[in-house]
Formats: sequence, C-alpha cells, structure tokens
Amino acid sequence: MGSFDGPALWFDGTLVALPLAAGFDGGNATGISASGTIVVGVARGPAENRAVRWEGDSMTPLDDVGSGSEWLHTYALDVSADGSIIVGSGTSRDTATEPFVWDEEFGLRRLFDVLSNELGLGVSDFDFGLALAVSDDGRVIVVLASPEPFIADITSPVGIDIVPGSDTNVIELTRDRLVSVQIFGTQLLDVDDINVDVLAFGPYAAPVEHVFHPSDANGDGYLDLEVRFETGETGIAAGDTEACLSGRAMGLPFEVCGPIEATLFGFGPGTEVPGCGRGFEGALALPALLLWWRRRGRSACHGRIWR
Repeated sequence: MGSFDGPALWFDGTLVALPLAAGFDGGNATGISASGTIVVGVARGPAENRAVRWEGDSMTPLDDVGSGSEWLHTYALDVSADGSIIVGSGTSRDTATEPFVWDEEFGLRRLFDVLSNELGLGVSDFDFGLALAVSDDGRVIVVLASPEPFIADITSPVGIDIVPGSDTNVIELTRDRLVSVQIFGTQLLDVDDINVDVLAFGPYAAPVEHVFHPSDANGDGYLDLEVRFETGETGIAAGDTEACLSGRAMGLPFEVCGPIEATLFGFGPGTEVPGCGRGFEGALALPALLLWWRRRGRSACHGRIWR
C-alpha cells in the first residue's frame, strides 16, 4: 500500500493507483484484507474526507458525509481479514474525533454506541478516540481514546442450545438428517438482527437448511430462533463432544460452542449394543475410519473492554 498523488497498492513489484470516484482528487490507502482484494482508506474531496473501500476497479464510500450527515469527515484505518469489518475514526458535528465500526449490513456506526447499546458496556467516560486496528476475525478492536487507550471485544452476545429438549445433546450421525440449534434472544439480542444467511455450524461450517419462525422457547419473555443444519454437512464425527455456531448478529461477528454427544447408532461410549452380547460396547462397533478426534480451544466470550 502507499500513495503517489493519490491512493495506491503495491502489487507484484509495481505501485498501482487505486481509482477515485468523481469529485475526489486524492487520498490514502491504509489497510488491506488478507486476500488482498479489499483495500480501505480515505478519499479526499474539495471540502471533505471520506472513509472508502476499494474492491476491484470500484471505490465505495462507507457513508455519506458533509451536508445532511452527522459526519463531517471519516477515515478508514484497518480492515478484518475477510474485509467484512472496517474500523476508523470520524469527526461528527456534535463531538470531537471518535471511533467507528463498519459492516455491510448496518453500515458505519459509532463504536461507542455499539459498545454501549448493543453490548451493554460502560463507555461513558470516553469522550473521543480512534479505532486503530481490528483483528483478523473482526472481533477485537484497538482504540486510542481519552482518557486512556483500550481494547474492545465486539463479539455479539449469543447463547445457544444444540438439540434443544435433549439433556445430553445427542446427535445420531446415522439417523438424524437434520440437527437443530436454538439461538436465545436476550435484552441485548433481538433474534431478528441475526443474519441467517451467514450462519455456519460444525467443523465444516454447514449452512442453514431451515429457519423456524421466532418463538419464546425458554419462557424468558424474549423471542428465540431455531435453525437446522444438514448433519452430514457439519463435519461432526463420532466421539465429538463440542460443536460451534458462527455468524453475525447486529452486524457483529460471533462464535459460540456447546456440548454434544455424537454417536453413530445412538449409543455412547460404555453402552452395551443390543445383539452384540455381554461385554461389547458401542465404542467397539464404530468403524475405525470414523473414529477421529478434533480438539478445538474456542470460547464463547463476548463484549469486553481491556484497559
């Protein structure tokens, strides 16, 4: 990345100018996705600076600025590995410079509003700042702020129940064509804000097969959402004890895991299989090729600030 009388990208040993939309005469490139296909930065106009996103031969402003907008100037500073989360700073009409976060579904939002309204975090003692960097997975943002810098975990607060109604969350791999996952709504999470198109379940990130109408499954007064996935597409194998759901809620990424008991015939380890005789256990009947173990050290944390 770089600039020479305008934004540019260093590609294959050559400095390549990035296109500028009509009305802009300069700018800078400041961040690039892991694949190199998405570049972020700022485009400079006669009376404003705008945070922008380049993809291919097109430049797209992240939001309107200037007349009629709450923002006077915006600057994109970094982007997640897949290009879906962009962070930066802006100057608004009623405050000093403050950090923002952008995603395609919800657009450009004040980071302080997201932390307070969507995640329930106390940020009232911060009065301005810059969102300098975002982690590759888009969940952690580094903020230079007053009175002190901080790191914010913007993982959306999502709770799930795999195979709802089952105490042991048994998934019978040879029988269950679909596996259900219940996503719980809370005071902070409206299930209508879950993007079901990007939900993915299991090691193979299976897409959603069926979505039910929201209902209050646990009786807490908040609507919950049940979704189902093709068991064979999840990558869950016999012996697995955990499965994870990932996606976006309120425009924010999440990954949450829950316990499961994955079996081939509905018999867990140590269970006698009918017809096999005394002393034979279900574990001995499992084909060797399906007995492989995946260790995943993933957590279901969300919404934190480190100072």
